[in-house]
Amino acid sequence: MAARRLRVVAALSVLAFTLFGLILSPAAQAAELPSPLQQNAGTNLLVNPGFEGIGRPENNSTPNYGNWTRDTFTGAQYGEIFTPEGWVTWWTEADGFKRPECHVIPREHPYNADPIRIHNGYYSGKCFAFWGKQNAGYLQVVRNIPAGSVVEGSFYAHAWSCDDSEGPPISCGDPHAFYFRVGIDPNGGTDPFSGNVVWSAPYYHYDQFGLVGPVQATVGGSGAATLFLQSYGKWTIKHNDAYMDSAALRLVSAAAAQPEPTLEPPPAAEEPADPADPADPAPAQNTPVPPPADATIHTIVAGDTILGIALAYGIDPEIIYELNPGLDPAFLQIGQEIILVGTAPPAAAPTEVPEPVEETSPPEPLPTATVAPSIGGDLPAAPLPAAGRGSICVLAFYDANADMFRQPDANEMLLPNAEMSLLAQSGPVDSYTTDGISEPWCFEDLEPGNYILRHTPPAGYAMTDGGQWALTLAEGRVETLEIPYTRDADASVPVTEGEEPLGPTGETPAEDEVGGSRVTNVLNVVLRVSGFIVLALAIAVLVLFVLSRRTA
Repeated sequence: MAARRLRVVAALSVLAFTLFGLILSPAAQAAELPSPLQQNAGTNLLVNPGFEGIGRPENNSTPNYGNWTRDTFTGAQYGEIFTPEGWVTWWTEADGFKRPECHVIPREHPYNADPIRIHNGYYSGKCFAFWGKQNAGYLQVVRNIPAGSVVEGSFYAHAWSCDDSEGPPISCGDPHAFYFRVGIDPNGGTDPFSGNVVWSAPYYHYDQFGLVGPVQATVGGSGAATLFLQSYGKWTIKHNDAYMDSAALRLVSAAAAQPEPTLEPPPAAEEPADPADPADPAPAQNTPVPPPADATIHTIVAGDTILGIALAYGIDPEIIYELNPGLDPAFLQIGQEIILVGTAPPAAAPTEVPEPVEETSPPEPLPTATVAPSIGGDLPAAPLPAAGRGSICVLAFYDANADMFRQPDANEMLLPNAEMSLLAQSGPVDSYTTDGISEPWCFEDLEPGNYILRHTPPAGYAMTDGGQWALTLAEGRVETLEIPYTRDADASVPVTEGEEPLGPTGETPAEDEVGGSRVTNVLNVVLRVSGFIVLALAIAVLVLFVLSRRTA
C-alpha cells in the first residue's frame, strides 16, 4: 500500500514539473519582445512605446501599477532606477556625469499640474541627476525586421533645467543647457556610444513637450534595430530633469522598396506641433530669432570654432547661440552660414591655397605641416594625404603616470583591443580596433570638416576622458590622436586578447544587453534547472517501480 502511494506521489510530481516548464517556456520567449507581425509602412515596431505598460494602449487613462522593471544596460539593479517595461535604462558616469534616478511617473500630483509632465496617456518616463550632469536615456532592441528596410525613430520630450531652488518648477538660465536626441543603431547594437548609431540633431525643449527627431536608418543584415532616447544636461545644477514619452520606431519602407541612401538627420529647426494635440504650441526656445539690423553673415571655413569666431568678432559666444537656434558646435560644416553681430575681423582668413592643377609654380598646394612627426620616436610617420583631403590617425597607450601624454621610455606601451569609431556630420565614417603593434593607424582620404572620434577602452583599462574627441580637419592635414588609458582599479582579471571591451561605465556588459532582458536570462536558468529536476524524478520513479515489483 505504501509503495502504491509513493508511486502516485512521484507521478504527480513529474506531471507538476512538466506543466511548470510548459508555462515558463512561452513566458521566456515573450520577454524577447519581437516586433509586431504585421510590418506595414507606418507600423510602430516598439513594445510599450508610451511607457503605459505592456498590453496597454498609448492613450491609456487608468493607473497600471507595476509597469516597470529594473533592467539597466550594465545588468545591475539599482534602487533608484525604475525602467519602463520592454526598455533598458542607459547612462554614463564618465567626465563628471552621474548615474541618474529614473521613474515611470503617473498623471497625478505633482506631474499633472502646470507644466504637465505627461505627453499622452497616463504615464511618462522621467530621469534626473540631482546636482549633477546627466547623459542618460532608454533603449529598446527590435528584432525580426527585414534587412534593408528603412525605419524612422522619434519621441516627445522636454526638460526642467534650472539652478533656482525657490522659484516655480520651470526652466531658467542657459537656453542651451539641456538637449535631447534620438538615435538608431541599424545593426541592433546596445552601445549608445558606438559609431554605428545614427543620431538626430540636438533638440532644446523646455517645460512643454516637443518632437525629437525624426531620424532614419536602413536596417542591416542582422534584421534588428535599436532605438536610443538621449537626455543631456551639461551643467552641474539642481534640476537636470528629463521627461520622455510617445516613442516611435516606424517602418518607412520595406526591404523591396526604394533604399534610403542618406542617413543625415533632418535640420533642428522648428519642430511640428503634436498632431494629437493641435493646441500644443512650439516651445519658445525653438522660435527663430530675427537677425538684428547690424547682423553680419559669417561663412564657416576649415578650422573655425564657436569660441574662435566669437573672439574674432569681439562678441560673447552665447550671442552666437541665441542668433542661431539649433547650432551644434560639434558639427560646424564648411560653407555653413551663421548670423553674427559686431565688426568683421581683418581679412586674413581667406588665404586659401590655390587648387588648380595647371598651376606652374614649384610649390605643391600642400602645406609643410601636413606630415605628422613620429610620435615618441619609435613609431612611423603617417602618410601624406591626397590633394584636397586629410587623415586622422589614432593609437591607444597605457598612461602609467596619468599625465595624458605618452612617454615610451616610461613603459607607456601601445594597447590592443581599444575600439575607435570616427563620425562625420553625415554619419559613421569607419571603425578600427587597435592591435598594439601597427599604430598609429589612419582614417585616410577624409574630406575637410568636423569629426568626432569615440573610443572604448580595452578590458582591464579605464578612460581618462569622456570617451569622445571632437576635432576639425583642415585640407592637407594629418591629425594624430593619442588616446590614454589607465589601469581599471575594479578589474579583477588581467587583460587578454579577445576579451570583450568594457562598457561606458567601466563594467563588462551583461549578456542581457544584447537582445533580451534580464528576466529572460533568469527564466532560462529556471527552465534548465527544472529540466534536471524532471529527469531526476523520472529516474527515481523508475527505480521505485522496479523495487515495488520485486517486493510484490
